[in-house]
Amino acid sequence: MGESTFSYALRDFINVIVTKFLAEKIVFPNTESEINEITNGFKGTGRIPNVIGAIDGSHIPIKAPHLFPVDYFNRKGFYSIVLQAVVDHKKSFLDICVGWPGSTHDSRILINSNLYNKFNNLVTTFNNKNILGDGRYPNLSWLIVPYKDIGRGLIQKQTYFNRKHSQIRIKVEQAFGLLKGRWRCLLHSLEVSFEIIPHIITTCCILHNICEERRDFLPPEEQYHNTETDVNSETNVNETSEGNAIRNAICNLLWNNHQRRYLNTNDN
Repeated sequence: MGESTFSYALRDFINVIVTKFLAEKIVFPNTESEINEITNGFKGTGRIPNVIGAIDGSHIPIKAPHLFPVDYFNRKGFYSIVLQAVVDHKKSFLDICVGWPGSTHDSRILINSNLYNKFNNLVTTFNNKNILGDGRYPNLSWLIVPYKDIGRGLIQKQTYFNRKHSQIRIKVEQAFGLLKGRWRCLLHSLEVSFEIIPHIITTCCILHNICEERRDFLPPEEQYHNTETDVNSETNVNETSEGNAIRNAICNLLWNNHQRRYLNTNDN
């Protein structure tokens, strides 16, 4: 097959997948039963209630673009665009934001994404539901991050909270590993036109969800384990007092439950 013929075929395939399946396959749950399935799944993993997703970002390597190449040169030392993703307890994508230059801070990508607008303007559907992210994100009323050790050290219950938080958050890192293990073109600079790279990444995310939905699981030896989820570490959005209060309440709940289980075990 000639290169130009393959290029047209690839574009047609991507267009069909994105047009027909994006809104169907990468979407937050709509019903109460679907929401409960996810929150119960996450609670079973890390004991934190009301978690609807885990968020992180991953670098996808690209060739240096002709326009503004310095913007795409990330702090890891290569050119990339960022895939921001939220996943559920089964490592399927619920929301993606693709295409920001590799040097862009996580917080900037977040506040310019549809996800931020969706959760900042909630009325009913996801009230009291949280997304968990790492310390590069701000702590908001709906986005809960770990406690940061700012020199004084963390108290015991905060350390316990961070450990449980990490047990849930690792789901998004595992999802990136599965994504890149299935579609290994995402591990190397794609030899295609720059403008279609975000569409290729989106297509791979859709196909990933279809594979997970059909239980077409990837063998462990084929999974990609060195996932680059560390995008940019500075936080540009202020934390909110409401977010801190919610995190403290969850922390206290987790610790109290842990203490009760410990006492019950000793009594028995």
